[in-house]
Amino acid sequence: MFSSFFNHRPDNAVDGDVLVLTKPLGTQVAVNLHQWMTDPEKWSNFSSILTESEAEKSYQRAMASMARLNLIGMFNHIRLAVTRSYLKSKCFRSITQRRVVWN
Repeated sequence: MFSSFFNHRPDNAVDGDVLVLTKPLGTQVAVNLHQWMTDPEKWSNFSSILTESEAEKSYQRAMASMARLNLIGMFNHIRLAVTRSYLKSKCFRSITQRRVVWN
């Protein structure tokens, strides 16, 4: 069902295609900067642009954002699994097969 959706590659994009962002832009950059703070050679490329405090703040925001997205995804997954389980249950089938007569 979704196979054609997931087979799209950026080089096949056409004007009007929808871009679905799964996390805020810049999240990976914030994670990389945080990692590079421990590597003086890499950090020297960025230390004139932002402070360690700013990099740490960006990292914390990125982590909070990703944790929130994962939590929302987890709840949606559980809700979907419970709904599917209920729809397959004997209880649901027996309820939906009864005739309701209104007086």
